[in-house]
Amino acid sequence: MRRVLQFLVVAMVGAAVLPAVAGSAPAPGAGAAPLDVVVSLDRPASPGLLAGLRGLGTGVWAAEHIPVAALSIPPVRLGALSRLAGVEGVFPDRTLRYFDAAPVTAVTDDPGPGPKLPRVIRNDKFGAALQIPGLGVTGKGVTVAILDSGVDGTHPDLAPAMKTNVKLSPLGSDGPLPALENVPDSDTSSGHGTHVAGDVAGRGTASNGAYQGSAPGASLVGLSAGEGLSVNTRSVLQGYDWIVGHREQYGIRVVNNSFGGSFQPFDPLEPLNKATKAAYDAGIVVVFAQGNDGDEMTMNDEATAPWIIAVAAATQTGGLTDFSSGGLEADVVDAAFSADDLAGDPRQPLHLGLYHPSVAALGENVVGTKASATIVPQLGLRHDAALPAGQQLRYTIMSGTSMASPEACGIVALVLEANPALRPVDVKRLLQVTAKPMPGVPFFRQGYGNLDPAAAVGLARELSGHPVADVDGILEAKQAARDAQVLAGINHPLRTTAWSRQAPDSERKKPAADEPPSDAGSHTITVDAGTGRLKVLNAGLSLPFVPDPAHTIVVRDAAGREVARSATKLPGESGTTIIDLDLTKLTGVTWGKWTIEVSEGGLIPAGFGSDEATVAATFAKAQPPDPVASILPNLPHPSK
Repeated sequence: MRRVLQFLVVAMVGAAVLPAVAGSAPAPGAGAAPLDVVVSLDRPASPGLLAGLRGLGTGVWAAEHIPVAALSIPPVRLGALSRLAGVEGVFPDRTLRYFDAAPVTAVTDDPGPGPKLPRVIRNDKFGAALQIPGLGVTGKGVTVAILDSGVDGTHPDLAPAMKTNVKLSPLGSDGPLPALENVPDSDTSSGHGTHVAGDVAGRGTASNGAYQGSAPGASLVGLSAGEGLSVNTRSVLQGYDWIVGHREQYGIRVVNNSFGGSFQPFDPLEPLNKATKAAYDAGIVVVFAQGNDGDEMTMNDEATAPWIIAVAAATQTGGLTDFSSGGLEADVVDAAFSADDLAGDPRQPLHLGLYHPSVAALGENVVGTKASATIVPQLGLRHDAALPAGQQLRYTIMSGTSMASPEACGIVALVLEANPALRPVDVKRLLQVTAKPMPGVPFFRQGYGNLDPAAAVGLARELSGHPVADVDGILEAKQAARDAQVLAGINHPLRTTAWSRQAPDSERKKPAADEPPSDAGSHTITVDAGTGRLKVLNAGLSLPFVPDPAHTIVVRDAAGREVARSATKLPGESGTTIIDLDLTKLTGVTWGKWTIEVSEGGLIPAGFGSDEATVAATFAKAQPPDPVASILPNLPHPSK
């Protein structure tokens, strides 16, 4: 089904964000400013389709290897664009943010008073090759693409790893200029990508081996898709087209993505999802940062596709950081959040939902390579004071899932060196079944647990030489067994409903006869007598570099009595609003059809959609036990 984005909700369209929020954006129509859009196609553009795009807009770019395009177009032509043969969906060219510089509690050796600086721990403490006796792999022969702000290839730790360094050109009135290859330093304003590159394959040259990446023998390809603190979608799409087209030339097996957006229901037609799927189908392992918003239902929307490895951030001691974004506890609704009323929990082994990280890797106080005279390292100067004298010029300390994702990429490189025949689907399952669960941490926050490089490499070697069908069968059986363990520890919902305002009016669910219109932000859910817990979450509109607008949730029982109202959100908190009610402590409630009301925050004008994604679930118990945590010490290691 073709999909046209509602451009009335222009708060996601690049520089139009703030005027739209203020209510001053021009109405779509004659005279309105052109919109920068990205387009998903049913296949890479043919000459005929490319001509059709050029007849509708300017700055037209169509990928050669993946089914996407980009252009600027007057709003009055959006309908014609959507009807063009081969066009599957039209979306805004969004600004995507990096997931670094997350606030963390410093890890220190000093219990005394005064400011605390992080204890400097080797970057590979959490499990790089050189810290595991006998592992025998460093990522040699595997190239990881760093799609980011670029890479400073002149850094002594990175220069030996660089196969090429690419500066992607921005789109102009006539489309993009050719990418500039073999650039010595493509990270000239940010510094984010240089740190990320060091997390993967830094050699530790400038620190006498102290600060290495998790795969210090791997090769790198740097791609600069943005400046400063963000990238935009069309530049990332250009990067993916380049990666797929050059994968054989440079031996690219993995691509790291330490950027993304706020939570949205998964849409397979979204252009970046089309791009990552094309890379996956071409044999490339795609790894994304989970996000840094901390709350449940704040997961990076670009990390939810089932073919992606989404990475949460672990602490230096193997726990989960408080900033690592969460998925969804009641992850039983369909991908589009269109399940009107789902009774029970249909999750089963090999089908555990979309909204959770795959694994976790080190993301707290990570020492990495520093690009000079750039923005991001300046933000961490306070932490960098903990580095040994003289090393602040070459290294910087950063925290975030932006660091966890490349740490995981390095471990993927170790696995692929051990067994180059593994496919992306094999690598994801192998990492998941060998990961170590974190006791007491919900699955929707940690996924399958902390990466275990030794176990992953060991299993990769065990699978070496086996036919593809045998590898698939072995890993599927191990994954099913691991999923059964996960399911044993999940608090299963009794009933779940979900609503999404992402779809155009023609595709929205029609409200039931006893349900107020969805435009009112009001919905109903059945709460049966004796229900122990009701949990309601709303992931509202999120704006780049602006505190997420707050939403108010009001819960009323079947008699219309107000049962709960969400607390006021503080500036800078995530855009997710959560009510989690222990119904066993309430008296006088009327069971049956309860009402969930979601209202806009003060920044969002009426009509811009107050409940972009809302989930309400009932549970039998308010405080479920954690059976997995209680039996973890007695479980066999997942790789056995």
